Amino acid sequence: MTIDNSYETEWVPKITSYRQQLDSQLEPYKHLVKAIDPSKDQHFNAVQQQAKLLTPKELEITNYTAKELISKQLQNELTAVEIYNAFAKRGAIAHIFTNCAMELFFDEGLQRAKALDQYRETHNGELMGPLHGIPISLKELMKYGGKVTTAGYVCYLDNLISKAPRDESISIQILRKLGAVFYMRTSQPQSVMHLDTDNQIIGRTSNPFNYKISPGGSSGGESAAVALGSSVMGIGSDIGGSIRVPAAFCGLYGIRPTIRRVSGMNSLSGGAGQESILSSQGPLTRSIEDLEYYMDAYINKGKPWEYDPNIIPLNWRNDIKLDKETVTFGFIMTDTLVDPSDSIKRGLEFVQSKLSQYNDGQKCIVKIIKLDHDLMETAFKQNKQIYGTSKPVHDELFAKSGEPLLPLTKVFLDFANPMENDILTNNNVKEQTKFYFHNLMEDEGLDFIISPTYANVAEVPKNINHWFYSSMFNLIDFPNIIFGTGLTHDASIDLKGPGNVSDYNPSDYVNAPISLQLTGKRFDDEKLVQGVKLLNKALGITK
Repeated sequence: MTIDNSYETEWVPKITSYRQQLDSQLEPYKHLVKAIDPSKDQHFNAVQQQAKLLTPKELEITNYTAKELISKQLQNELTAVEIYNAFAKRGAIAHIFTNCAMELFFDEGLQRAKALDQYRETHNGELMGPLHGIPISLKELMKYGGKVTTAGYVCYLDNLISKAPRDESISIQILRKLGAVFYMRTSQPQSVMHLDTDNQIIGRTSNPFNYKISPGGSSGGESAAVALGSSVMGIGSDIGGSIRVPAAFCGLYGIRPTIRRVSGMNSLSGGAGQESILSSQGPLTRSIEDLEYYMDAYINKGKPWEYDPNIIPLNWRNDIKLDKETVTFGFIMTDTLVDPSDSIKRGLEFVQSKLSQYNDGQKCIVKIIKLDHDLMETAFKQNKQIYGTSKPVHDELFAKSGEPLLPLTKVFLDFANPMENDILTNNNVKEQTKFYFHNLMEDEGLDFIISPTYANVAEVPKNINHWFYSSMFNLIDFPNIIFGTGLTHDASIDLKGPGNVSDYNPSDYVNAPISLQLTGKRFDDEKLVQGVKLLNKALGITK
């Protein structure tokens, strides 16, 4: 019997070379962290440690919003190079601490910043666009001209993207024209279908607040990078929670926009062609102002419909306001399949209390919503069946390299039952669920729904196997924004874990932020931003 060891002989050397190239980019920064070893502390808090390694000026620059950074450049108080250098240092430290980057290209980022400063000098102080000099990190599955794009698949380690405009990610092209600076492409999991971030090319990404727990997935490289201030905005993608779960696990704002408002064209995916549930791109940010600024700039100035015929030519509507005297929030306390942990329940109850007490020109009404268990069970089954239609493509990609499958990849590949995978049933259940939620909001007079993003505040990777709190809204294409409650997990009182975890240990989740999910009807994206601003007022949260 012949043993096929082509993975070891052909692909492992390529992985080693890839890792060495990534590591070489860090040489100028390694001295900063030579006395720190995150692996020696299972609850290592990279956010706290990083702050000690930055100068006051670097902290000041990297904590500005996009608007503030634009203003500082217009007033000649900061250059694009000064902005870049501060963010690049944070990004290098972020990767050393969390392994969040698939690719770093510091020299290219610096040259871009220099070119933007020169542009200002030759254009009478004008900026190239609304993102002039703004560092933006990119999920690696977005095809980048002149660079290898793997999407976490070993078989794509030689996949060099041409520089032809029609081969590169539409969103990268738009952001570049608006003045953005790129130097970091972030990690995603094997198959890009985990709510964790781990692949055979660079390994696992850790949560910046706690080394033991996951940063979420599949945009977990982005959530770790943005939480550590590597960029002003990080661009992720979401087909089952892949922006929202990382944003929640890392205490960020993250939007899953309504489908066909932001282009995902020219991204690499093993699920291409499956159109019952589409992926949606969007930003992860540290402030709601930056999230709103990105959506406005990308849509209104970038005009993605001029590049991508699938995009609806609908401007970002800055005139949308919550001008009603009463705003009604419906709370989903459980998806009826897996009850959430004590920390998530505490977060839900805390927000309910704050909203009920809020009355500053607007009154908030809180309603507890009970979902139809039978429909939710059926919807989740079909939800998984739809994802599972791409299994043959994934199987083929893994077979090309022979890369070992990770545990959560096996969970995803086991989603679909081929004997029951009927597209008509899938889509009928999808439409039934969509109208159920639409009518629920109409009948209850709800402006928004607040719910868990995941069954726990975060999770140790092996337990991340229940998707429905996030994926129910991918199924029906209702947009969402993740927001923080201002609370963190407390091991002394959050004693009970989610219903699907038998070995829950409260001490595993030290420092984990408690975040929730705000949902609106389709194309209510702008209204969601205003809803989060109202929530921030009620919760006493500022930038």
